[in-house]
Amino acid sequence: QNLAAGNYPVAVKDAQGCVFTGTATIQPYVAKPVNVQWNMTPADCWQGGGKVTITVAGTEAPYFYRINQQSYQAGQQASGLPPGNYMALISNGNNCLIDSIPVTITEQNTPGGVCDTVYVPTGFTPNADGKNDILKPTTSTAINNFIFRVYNRVGQIVFETRHGQAGWNGRYKGVDQPQGTYVWVFTYTGPGGRTKVFRGTAVLIR
Repeated sequence: QNLAAGNYPVAVKDAQGCVFTGTATIQPYVAKPVNVQWNMTPADCWQGGGKVTITVAGTEAPYFYRINQQSYQAGQQASGLPPGNYMALISNGNNCLIDSIPVTITEQNTPGGVCDTVYVPTGFTPNADGKNDILKPTTSTAINNFIFRVYNRVGQIVFETRHGQAGWNGRYKGVDQPQGTYVWVFTYTGPGGRTKVFRGTAVLIR
C-alpha cells in the first residue's frame, strides 16, 4: 500500500507451489477538477485573529483543507489566524493532495480601539527634574472609560486613575515608595462593550 505510480514486479504462488511472475503498473493519480472558494474575516484587535472558510465543490467529496498547521473539513471555519500570508492545502477523501491556494489574512482595527498601541514606560524617575517623573499610559487614539492601576510587590494598589492626563508620581498616601519593580494594569472598554486588558511592569528608580 501507499505505493507511488510506476511498474512493480509481482510473483504469485499457487497451491501446487508454482510461481508466476509478472509486472504490475500503478497509474499516476490524476486529480479531478474542483471549484475552490474562500472568504476571510480580518483579524481584529478586539475579536482576536482572523477567520477563513474554504469550500470545495467536486466529485471526490469529502474534501479537507490544511492551514496554519491545522486541518479542517471543507466548509468549516478556521479561526485565530494572525495577519499574514498562508498557503492552504486541499485534499480529497482519499487524503490525496489535489490543490493549493494562497490565503491572505488582513488586519482591521476597530475604530476608536486601543488595539496593541498602548505604551507604558518600562521605568521612571520621580525626582521632579521634569524628565520621566510620571508613570502613565500613552495611546495612539483618544480614549474614554478606562482604568490604570499600579500594584506593588505584595499586590497592593498604590495608584489608580480614570483620568487620561493623570499618572503615578511614585508616592502612596503622600509617602515616597521604595525603588523597585511595580506591576501596572490598563483596562479599556471599547465599542460594543468589549474589554481589552494590558499588563506590564515598570521600574521605579530613585
